[in-house]
Amino acid sequence: MYDRYFIIPFVTIPLFILSIESENENKSEHTISRGYSAIFIAFLTITTTALTHDYLEWNREKWNSLNSLLEKKIQPQEINGGFEFSGQYLYTNYTKNNKKGFWVIDDKYKVTTSTKDEATENYTILNKKKINTWLPMSIKYVYTLRRNN
Repeated sequence: MYDRYFIIPFVTIPLFILSIESENENKSEHTISRGYSAIFIAFLTITTTALTHDYLEWNREKWNSLNSLLEKKIQPQEINGGFEFSGQYLYTNYTKNNKKGFWVIDDKYKVTTSTKDEATENYTILNKKKINTWLPMSIKYVYTLRRNN
């Protein structure tokens, strides 16, 4: 639904409409176009604020889950916590992407948002954290999984 590449046109087009003076100086048409633009800018502001909130909440819960694994003395080499986690803890100049992901050595543990795909079918849920979201279509849970031996 939301992509960062739409920010420029979504902001500039309404601002452009607001700045246009009508040819015939019909104030009612100008007021209507300004009203629509103001409503659109308000909608865009509310939507982007809510989406940013949900993304930051998801990211916070993901890192809390990863940190709790590290606090249990689980080595970063055993965790597939995504590109950012693996890059932070396991980065090397050798960046061959294997089927597990960049810098993932062993994926005994995973932190993910879904448990209904092929990549997680041999895993048991260790923890399920609810994410405090504002929008109904946002990700609702972060799962910590352990591979079945």
